[in-house]
Amino acid sequence: MLERLRAFEPAVLAQLAHPALAWAKPWVVKRRLLRFTMHGTALGVAFGFLAGAIPGPMQVISALVLCLLFRANVVAAVAASFWTNPLSIVPVYLLAHAIGRAVIPGDNAVPSISGFSDLSAGGWFADMAIWVGQLGQPLLVGLPILAGALALVSYLLVRLLWPAAASMTRRRSSKYPKLR
Repeated sequence: MLERLRAFEPAVLAQLAHPALAWAKPWVVKRRLLRFTMHGTALGVAFGFLAGAIPGPMQVISALVLCLLFRANVVAAVAASFWTNPLSIVPVYLLAHAIGRAVIPGDNAVPSISGFSDLSAGGWFADMAIWVGQLGQPLLVGLPILAGALALVSYLLVRLLWPAAASMTRRRSSKYPKLR
């Protein structure tokens, strides 16, 4: 798993080269926020799930700021923040709306998706924005609850699975000694 996360490192460094994020690159390198430790990686994944609930391009910036403040792994946070993407956003918002409906009393029906008439990029985004606006208060309540629950569960899972993954890696590397 760490090998897969380390594969994201060049992409994260490339994003940090963007003018809007260039200020953070020295901090990330100086504070060694690209190192994979159990606590830092678990925090990074949790922060990624929290930041993933924020709409739009602010996800990566939010994950980065949280990592800088709490010394979490930036690569894990950026990778985990993509749990909301164009393919998953509708099911995530429907689940968050259902959570919000369970918490908020009253009749908060899910608005119909049938209004998506224009499949062009501009028309689809406009229809999507209207639909998300119609989800209203249950979405605003359910999304933080969903993101917080996913962050907590992901943090605990990384902390729980890390020792087993580390011992498997040690066993695998001891089977095949490095050649000099």
